[in-house]
Amino acid sequence: MNAVYSNNINALSGKQYLGGMEASNHLYIFYAGDKSIFMDEMDPAAGQLKGNALSLGFSDDPRTLKTGFSSDSSYCYALFKCGTFKSKDEIFRGVVMDRDMKLVTKFSFQLSDVKNFIDRTISTLSNQGQLFVVNAIRTKSEKGDYRPLQYLVNSIDKEGSAKTSYTTGLPSGRLDNLYCTPAINGFTITGMLSKSEKEGFTTIFTGQYDNEQKKVINQKQN
Repeated sequence: MNAVYSNNINALSGKQYLGGMEASNHLYIFYAGDKSIFMDEMDPAAGQLKGNALSLGFSDDPRTLKTGFSSDSSYCYALFKCGTFKSKDEIFRGVVMDRDMKLVTKFSFQLSDVKNFIDRTISTLSNQGQLFVVNAIRTKSEKGDYRPLQYLVNSIDKEGSAKTSYTTGLPSGRLDNLYCTPAINGFTITGMLSKSEKEGFTTIFTGQYDNEQKKVINQKQN
């Protein structure tokens, strides 16, 4: 773990560094500036960007970046949260790329009036290039039905069309610490379940989100 080099990256001067992604032994850097978000490859020999920046075309100032790959590494994604500090709305923008880091699609969607209630965001990408973005939304439980979190799912197809739906069919209780993996027509869910406000997590929950039914099926509790 010895340092190979340490120097300033000239192309990032005056820009906002967002994060990086390693793909096929290449390092790609995301940054914002000049009213757009850019991606460029790092030249490891020079310690500088190669100068072939791809403009992703988003003019917002992103706050966070999430990246990931499909299980077979045929696709990857970059997901930005772009809602302003004072806004009640959360804006998501992003791209899906192929294994050569060529742009497949761009997408954008907005979740109104929930920005301050998003507990966490989970995302998973299928081997067919379909991206699912899952947001855990903090809610007030109704009397006799303890559900402090509800899950809002956005499915983005290869044409960049985003559809939003709340999941249905989940058990009562606090379902948290979700881990999602792609499945046929949806994704699988594994998480911890606390069945009442006064007890901790005692149950492992598994299920499958069906994107056609917009509900979680094949549920198990252990």
